[in-house]
Amino acid sequence: MLFIMLIGFGFSVMMMFFMMTMLRKNPTPTLNAVFGQDRIEQPKKTIEITEEMVIRLAGHLGGRLSADDLVKQTSLNFEQAKNMLEKLAQKGICEIRLNEVQNSGKIYYYF
Repeated sequence: MLFIMLIGFGFSVMMMFFMMTMLRKNPTPTLNAVFGQDRIEQPKKTIEITEEMVIRLAGHLGGRLSADDLVKQTSLNFEQAKNMLEKLAQKGICEIRLNEVQNSGKIYYYF
């Protein structure tokens, strides 16, 4: 019985060695890292930040949002964040309180 188990184990090892050899000749992208070859870089997925997302974020942050806050919480850069907030202010969705700008020097948009 032990002899039969050893033969079965030997056959399994031999099949695994055969499969590894075949995969080395034509590896799939996911196996490249296993065999020490360079990985194929997957393109980064970017999510388009919508006005609704910005409004929800403002609600999550207490109804007050600055361009810096938006940059920290999203993939937008400062100019994109500033433009998005200015567009929302022009639509009347949020407002800037001038007395706070004068006091803190930072522009906050209130939703």
